[in-house]
Amino acid sequence: MNPNFLSNRLFQQSLLIAATLVIGSSLLASCSSSTTAAVQETQPNRVEQANTVVTANAQTATTANTEDKKKTEPDTQIKSKSSSENRAKTDIKPKKVTKLPESGIVKEVVQGDIMCYVTLTDDKGTKHNLGATFDICEPEKFLNKKVSLVYGEETVNDCESAEPCGKSRKELLITKMTVQQDLEPTTSQQGNSETISNGEWTITIGNKNSWSGVNGTGNLSYSACSSKNDCLTLKGGRVTCRDGKCTTTWKNGIYFYTLEQPILEEPANPQQVERLTKLIVRKDSKVILNVNGFKRV
Repeated sequence: MNPNFLSNRLFQQSLLIAATLVIGSSLLASCSSSTTAAVQETQPNRVEQANTVVTANAQTATTANTEDKKKTEPDTQIKSKSSSENRAKTDIKPKKVTKLPESGIVKEVVQGDIMCYVTLTDDKGTKHNLGATFDICEPEKFLNKKVSLVYGEETVNDCESAEPCGKSRKELLITKMTVQQDLEPTTSQQGNSETISNGEWTITIGNKNSWSGVNGTGNLSYSACSSKNDCLTLKGGRVTCRDGKCTTTWKNGIYFYTLEQPILEEPANPQQVERLTKLIVRKDSKVILNVNGFKRV
């Protein structure tokens, strides 16, 4: 074999191997650069994505906290309002109930839209403005007179005028007002009435002229008040005089009120009058009160 031919063949193979190595190195370098670039490009994207996820999670947590706070705040406000209302109710002091007078001197009687209005002063001089039923509105009967009062719960219109509006309310009104005696009696009235007292009971007997002198007749009035201001007024008293005394009796249901007064020649002995003048109260036939010591006042 020709030596030159072998030498050329080996040289060609060497060149081929060298070229292959150069091309392979270039390819490896190119792949390495591409991989590095891809990695470098991917890492920022991953960081950015991670930041985005963290930000989204933070926003979600903030929103959830806000919603929880909104849900919690109304309950807190309701509890706070409830506590405030309870404190307000606790702080409210009961109103002092004023005792209504049982008697007094009438100063004014005016008819209103829903009731009658009575102004009077009680025995202590205190002024009272009271409501009454419409049948009490008789100024000519009660004005400037001392009266006894009875109260009752009545239904009145809860309207701004006398016209019905479909609303009503309960009011404690004067349902009965009875004259005890005139404050300034005339001369004829003075002779027609008499007031006696023993310190515990004060009694005024009126309309004495209604008795003609015939036993068991007359229409005398009876107005009595205790020291505790318990008062009672009656009519229809009948007089019977015998055995040195005159007896006037009034009936009130099952109760009988009898006033016994001695018949004495003038001038009468005051002490004898006080001792013999008696007030006797019976329930049916049972005596429940028997007092004396009365004198004129």
